[in-house]
Amino acid sequence: MKIDTKTRVLNEAARLVQMKGFRATRVEEILEAAELRKGGLYHHFLNKEELGLQVLEYKRREFMSFLDESLSGDTPKQALLNFFDAALVKHQKSGFKGGCFFGNTALEMADEAGPFAGAVRKIFNEWTGRLTQVIRAGQTGGTIRKEFSAPVLARQVVVTLEGGIMLARLTKQSASLRNAIQVLRDTLFTKETQ
Repeated sequence: MKIDTKTRVLNEAARLVQMKGFRATRVEEILEAAELRKGGLYHHFLNKEELGLQVLEYKRREFMSFLDESLSGDTPKQALLNFFDAALVKHQKSGFKGGCFFGNTALEMADEAGPFAGAVRKIFNEWTGRLTQVIRAGQTGGTIRKEFSAPVLARQVVVTLEGGIMLARLTKQSASLRNAIQVLRDTLFTKETQ
């Protein structure tokens, strides 16, 4: 199936930005990877910043679809375990190259008050919100510990996974991410359900 030009540009820009960062990715590299002339790029995007923001939205939709598929199960505990397994498999398949698109962008752009930092903040909030719902349901059902609120635990899941992904990217080994997931299992679930 042939994809349209704009989607091809978004795919290639996302791939390059994930590996190199937004600032280090040159427009010429995106054009070459997408097999496009400069005029074709600017037909779809006003400038590099707009392209970058659309790439963030494109990756957000892709990640939320992944989250919807993986954060599911017969129980909240099973939904979280399925998500953890899917995250591990996803990063193993990439050979731990590239890391988390949003974590990378947050690190690169967090000190700027511009639109990139705001967009990434919204994505992390959306991710945390979805986790909060599942965790809250697990707390109500007695499978997830109640010492901390669901939003606090959800934020901890994101922080722990991001750290595990970053270290796995650094070492190109799964141990860091596996360890992060094990800590989450030990932290989240009640002793009776571990």
